[in-house]
Amino acid sequence: MLQTFTTKIGKAKHHPPMIVRNFVFIALFFGSLLAFLTPPFQSPDEYNHFYRAWQVSEGKLTPEIKDGNRLGGELPAALDSLTKQFIYLKNNPAARLYFSQIGAAYDLRIDESERRFTDFPNTAIYAPTAYVPQATGIVLGRLLTDRLLLIFYIARLFNLLCWIALIASALRLIPFQKQGLAFLALLPSSLAIACTLNADVSSNGLAFWLIAWAVSGTSTRRKEGAALASGMLLSVNKLILAPFFALFALPLLHERWNKLLPRVAVPLLLMLAGALVWGRLADRWFVPYDQYAPELRDGQTLNPGVDPERQLSYVLHHPFEFAGVAARSFLDSAPSTAAHFVGKFGWEKNYLPGWCMALLWLGLLAVFCTESAGLRRRQSTLLMAAGLASVLLWAITMYALWCPVGATVLGNWQGRYFIPIVPLLCLGFGNALLTPWRKTLDRVAGAVILLSNIAMLYAVFARYWG
Repeated sequence: MLQTFTTKIGKAKHHPPMIVRNFVFIALFFGSLLAFLTPPFQSPDEYNHFYRAWQVSEGKLTPEIKDGNRLGGELPAALDSLTKQFIYLKNNPAARLYFSQIGAAYDLRIDESERRFTDFPNTAIYAPTAYVPQATGIVLGRLLTDRLLLIFYIARLFNLLCWIALIASALRLIPFQKQGLAFLALLPSSLAIACTLNADVSSNGLAFWLIAWAVSGTSTRRKEGAALASGMLLSVNKLILAPFFALFALPLLHERWNKLLPRVAVPLLLMLAGALVWGRLADRWFVPYDQYAPELRDGQTLNPGVDPERQLSYVLHHPFEFAGVAARSFLDSAPSTAAHFVGKFGWEKNYLPGWCMALLWLGLLAVFCTESAGLRRRQSTLLMAAGLASVLLWAITMYALWCPVGATVLGNWQGRYFIPIVPLLCLGFGNALLTPWRKTLDRVAGAVILLSNIAMLYAVFARYWG
């Protein structure tokens, strides 16, 4: 049996902070309100996630290619009709939604006899495992009703409930920095994604759980099996999270290499195999902008000049040039990425007020400085190294799939992409510098989370509703 390397800090004498004790209630309350307050398809690519989730709900795990230059699948025509009723809000800050329009959308029903090929090339290559909660909600919704709008909201709620269950389990498991983990999960921008059909929602929850398991040192066979399954799902769902295999070495860093390597070899091989197999399939299916049906490509989430194979070859042959592009782009986008991480919602530049985002960043810094992480230096270094490796993989992946070959700018530094990675960096950074003020900071952190999520509800209502 592995012995836990963690200390008893945070278990016995200190009463759990408010946002930890009430995490499920807070997440369910604000998440559910956001799920209904945010109009359909007003989260990045949500309509394409809806199409892919529907495809998976019908048992079709791989995408369909039509005429050699279109990617998506045969779906009920009503899905596209529902999208058209709300898509005018996208990137149109002056547009508003009225309750009468919800009534019109509510009347839209599924008719299986009317199906058409629907394009969703950017999400069609996503692994079906990323859509299990949404697809489950769609299946249940179709058993209860034929009204498409109701099915859509049921799918949103299933995704949210899956995420809440995973984060709540992580909070029970992690022996320290519970408040920090809860604070990260309850950031308004995190909840704004968790209540949508985005494929990253379940992966974010799995990442939090796997991190909590790794630092807990739990050694039961059941939990180790769950951890291995979580790691495989993460690597298949999001290639950039493949470095999470290092978490399996965390409890054994004090052991010799002959004991450490077997412990890490199995998850490493399984996670890399899963990521490479699905990555290879996705690369085979992917249809770039320049090859896509000319009459349709401008309406898709594709960029001209993108060629993943040529781009990866460019990175391999010009690693220092790519490093310079990534570093400059990160520095240029750092302010907007920081704002996006804590207080962004919707497609366009919808942010919480500056003072609110500043409070969130100060609160995040404070909660991770009120309690020792209970980790040795090697373990903290490993967590941060795994986090930085994931950021590097994200940069390479985004450069390959989003930027023209040899581009001098790496764009799309959206904070939501780093939700599953930041816990690694924060736990590696965690310290006890502010422990003397811990009780006060616990209350302040709870107040900041509640206040900022109320502000998010108001901001969403003001942006979308007339």
